[in-house]
Amino acid sequence: MSKVKLKHASGNGVSIAAPESNPAADRTLYLPSNADGTVLTTTYPKVGSVIQVVNSTFTSWDAATVAGNAWWDNPGAANFRADITPTSTSSKILVFGHVYMSCATGNTMAFIKIRRDSTDIGQGDASSSRRQVNGGVFLSDDYHWIPLTFSCLDSPSSTSALQYTISIGHWSSSNRTFYMNRTITDSDDYGNPRSASSITAMEIAQ
Repeated sequence: MSKVKLKHASGNGVSIAAPESNPAADRTLYLPSNADGTVLTTTYPKVGSVIQVVNSTFTSWDAATVAGNAWWDNPGAANFRADITPTSTSSKILVFGHVYMSCATGNTMAFIKIRRDSTDIGQGDASSSRRQVNGGVFLSDDYHWIPLTFSCLDSPSSTSALQYTISIGHWSSSNRTFYMNRTITDSDDYGNPRSASSITAMEIAQ
């Protein structure tokens, strides 16, 4: 196996060697032509490095009537989710985003939770009959149009394809109708905008 050895002025050097096994065809490695650079070693990616990023932005609108003690799973349907396949079981997945929500009934506490496939993640501890959520917001008026933000650093310990979604719930025993990315009235004027909701998943090296 041929090598090229680059020696340091103090004596030691670094060898650039041909592949250990015969490649299927001749390969060419191009060096940068107009910028300095550093060759990454086998310890890459470093802890904390971002390996990959996936994002879903939902720009249409959706609506659902949610019963008491129930959840509106995956608002935005199949168009609002983050699908990611980790490259290592040691990686963590940072999931974050926001969903713009309004409710047809005032004085409603809206809850949000994050799901990895069918597993709820990033929620508070179990405590009697209290609901476990990632966060929430109080809509004191039926004209309120508010972003529910969410975030979680997940440790899935997996290299399988994962799907991250959200669910919306509320505190009432009665039905509540929620609208995503639009106001309640939605009349055709400047006071009733349409918004975009976003979910992002980032693989973080550990």
